[in-house]
Amino acid sequence: MRLAASVGLSVLREGRTLVLDWTPGDNAGTWPWFTAAGKALVAGACPRIPLGPLPGSWRRKTETIRDRGAAFDREDVAAGICCVAVPVQGSHGAPSASLSVVTRQPVVQ
Repeated sequence: MRLAASVGLSVLREGRTLVLDWTPGDNAGTWPWFTAAGKALVAGACPRIPLGPLPGSWRRKTETIRDRGAAFDREDVAAGICCVAVPVQGSHGAPSASLSVVTRQPVVQ
């Protein structure tokens, strides 16, 4: 079984995950902040980013993301789609972008 994967570079913009570049290039655009790419950025970002109300469990999830150094999306945004992302550190230690790998879950029959 072969799983296809895509790689992307994203930033946070106006409370959403903005995909700057994507390979292959068919999934670029904006996504909710709670994709793995967005989680990797939000976990280390300034708390004044306009995200709206955060879930009560977010503080614990933030600590887990920081400890692991990676964020995961296991079908949180789209059915059958999984993603892992790592922050790309900026000059002040806070993430300025995230690098992510997205793949489809294998279909089990």
